[in-house]
Amino acid sequence: MTAFGPRQQTEILGDAFDEVVLYQDQGQRGRADGEVLGLLRQGLENAKRARDVKEIRGELVAIDAAFASLKAGELCLILVDQVEEALGYITKRVIAG
Repeated sequence: MTAFGPRQQTEILGDAFDEVVLYQDQGQRGRADGEVLGLLRQGLENAKRARDVKEIRGELVAIDAAFASLKAGELCLILVDQVEEALGYITKRVIAG
């Protein structure tokens, strides 16, 4: 899972997924460097399920990290900020195998 959003979002997702990939992209919405990742990490503090949490800089790099750890039969939820760019990238990755 990749996620860019409020702590409440990661609270919910942390109870639903074993592995979480948090990312910070260029669009930090006026926040200091690293602050977004810190806020997302706070949302996972009491997660009931998420045990493997990675912090990555860059949306496409985070997508690569999520795909790299994905095993057959697993679900991968990808929440993106740059929708068109990310969907194009994901499509190319899926087609390439």
